[in-house]
Amino acid sequence: MERIVETTTHAEQDHGQSVSWPARFARAPFILQAYIVFILAATVLALIAIGLTPLNRVLIPVTGGVGLILCAFTLYPAIATACTKQRKMIFGILPLLALFAIFGVIDLGSHLAAPDNARQGFNNPFLTYSAYRPIFIITLPAAWLLLLVSPGMRRWLISSADDESVPARRQVSIADLLYVTFVVAACLAVSLALVGLVKRRDPWTANPPAAAPTAPATSPQGAPAK
Repeated sequence: MERIVETTTHAEQDHGQSVSWPARFARAPFILQAYIVFILAATVLALIAIGLTPLNRVLIPVTGGVGLILCAFTLYPAIATACTKQRKMIFGILPLLALFAIFGVIDLGSHLAAPDNARQGFNNPFLTYSAYRPIFIITLPAAWLLLLVSPGMRRWLISSADDESVPARRQVSIADLLYVTFVVAACLAVSLALVGLVKRRDPWTANPPAAAPTAPATSPQGAPAK
């Protein structure tokens, strides 16, 4: 009888203890954890590029004028979803990812519809449209959007976040694996198709024109200068 009472008391104490942020993060689904790590890395890279001009000139044609800093807007909802009981904060991420992908489609469409002389970047990173930009502004946000609504994520979102005494369970079903595999394969195929489309529309992105040779300096009489 004493053992039963003692066990019940310990269970009540464990149930009453608050779970720390790291412990909640460890209990979150792998997809959500990977998304948070990706957003942190993208935000740090964007902040470094702001103060590092050569890196910024490389990233802007690929990620767009705003760049990876847009990812920072989804960082707080993602952390709140994984590390607190407010799992509905996930709905602060999904609409933003959908908007990023829609704006990416609009950006791609406006670029493809522009005349040739307007599509050439003229060595200006803000005017240059890399053939790989659709990967970062269309398929990558769409891929994360689809992954964050996977069957495993939906099961975790509707499960109770109040029972702190229940240990974390990571159940990855065959349906989850098939879903993730399908999303990754589909996004990879779409990425290759969009890159090929931009390269066919902008042949100079695949084969940049060679610099024109510099003419030798001439003297006023027309003879080459020595």
